Amino acid sequence: QNQAPQQQNQQNQQNQGVSQQEMQQGMVSMDEVFADLQILEQQRQESKHQVASIQLTKKQKLEQKYALERKLCELKQQNGGMRVEIQRASKQLSIRHRELLEAQSRSENSRKATNRFDTKLKRVIGVARLLGAYQNKIENAMIALNETETRLNFSKGQTVSKLQS
Repeated sequence: QNQAPQQQNQQNQQNQGVSQQEMQQGMVSMDEVFADLQILEQQRQESKHQVASIQLTKKQKLEQKYALERKLCELKQQNGGMRVEIQRASKQLSIRHRELLEAQSRSENSRKATNRFDTKLKRVIGVARLLGAYQNKIENAMIALNETETRLNFSKGQTVSKLQS
């Protein structure tokens, strides 16, 4: 590509040289015509190479574009698959979160029920201790009553004996 402007400059200079000579001589020789034809052929070949180079570059760019488009499609498919997986995982997370909340609620209810049972059990144990203490008092009172009854029966028996005698 850098050669093309230089050759055009050379050709312009040669054309100018030819034009000046023509003016001076009034006619162009066959050697000059062949030289001009060689220059034109060289320029045609260079243009042909440039066109081929541009077409090759264009073909490579198109292939690169198609490769990038295929990669983009693959990435979109992967993205779609990942999006589906994320939605599935989100649903699972939501379900597990609800289960966790329900389990925490049941745990809290169980803890409250256990605390109520513990309170009632402590009251029952307290009542059982009181009953034990009252039972001892009742047994002592029963023993005292039995002794009193025995004494009364003894006194009654003595009184009846005295009356009969």
